[in-house]
Amino acid sequence: MVRLSLTTLFVSLALAGCSSAAPKVFRRQAASVTKVEATLVVTAADSKFGALIEGAGADSNGHIFSANFGAGEKAKNTLGVIVGPKAQTLFYTDANAEAWFNSVRVIKSSAGEASPVTLLTGDVTGHRVLKVTGVVGEGQQATATEFCSDPEMLQPNDLAVTSKGAVYTSGMNYTATTEVGSGDLWWCSPTGEALILDRLERTNGIEVSPGNKYLYLSEAKNREGAVTANTIWRYEIDPVTGVRMENNVPVKQQVIDFAQIDDPAVDIDGMRCDAKGNLYVTRNGRGEVAVFDPNYKLITVIDTKIKAVKNLEFGGTDGKTLYMVGNCDDDNTKGCASTWQGEAAGLEWTLLNKKVCH
Repeated sequence: MVRLSLTTLFVSLALAGCSSAAPKVFRRQAASVTKVEATLVVTAADSKFGALIEGAGADSNGHIFSANFGAGEKAKNTLGVIVGPKAQTLFYTDANAEAWFNSVRVIKSSAGEASPVTLLTGDVTGHRVLKVTGVVGEGQQATATEFCSDPEMLQPNDLAVTSKGAVYTSGMNYTATTEVGSGDLWWCSPTGEALILDRLERTNGIEVSPGNKYLYLSEAKNREGAVTANTIWRYEIDPVTGVRMENNVPVKQQVIDFAQIDDPAVDIDGMRCDAKGNLYVTRNGRGEVAVFDPNYKLITVIDTKIKAVKNLEFGGTDGKTLYMVGNCDDDNTKGCASTWQGEAAGLEWTLLNKKVCH
């Protein structure tokens, strides 16, 4: 999650509202929630990533791709790869030193150790999404082209991708008191056309469900310096307009409200689905990943061993290893990673490895 105040002017579109259906919210029932622990695999002592580590992409070789390879502000324009606990290497450095990468989604997995990987990354300050292709290895340097951009994008912050090649982005303008327009939702068509879909308060985590049926988007609210709400909206995906519209207004339904579960002041950050449709939600500041089943019932809470956990992705040889990244607890100037072995393969991994038809 990037907390960034931008002076970008908004496109004058009156986009607001939701469907008339009553929101579904689910209260945590402690007896039915399984609590598990992750394993820290990249520690502060081993890490080559900085405090701005963000985004998480993974391929079938178990490589983890994240932003901010290096230390300090000067490494904001870099992407790195975690090959193993002590084996981390640079993947890409943008020619623009002002670029700030904050999200990663792998869209083409490597066929082997020497074949290229293609990923998407969001540039917060450049208001663009880049397509980056390269081979993982010491001394290798990937190349990039612009996939989509619009100067009116707030950031983008995080990315979600459909199996057909469309991209959705979230973004926020972090202020003490937020309002509608402090967050946005954009759609980039498979050909790279960018279109604003919705304006909310702070938007962050974003994900597409199996079958390209739904888009999930998190929204948080601030009031006088305090975080007062964290919820998740569900949109119906439309391949032509991005999401289903009624009278030019996006139809959305609130499906998760953390005020009805535990603490609405804990920010949602990254979100991912597995192939069964379970939704995994990082909770930055609480050090947890909350797992919801397809009916939005909380079923599992993962102790990530990283209090400031930011983003996550499934990878590994079977796609069932969940990687989580964030600031190291014992040195918040460095980025750490932990893993947890799930029962279902990740959705993105499944699509990349052609385990389903689409």
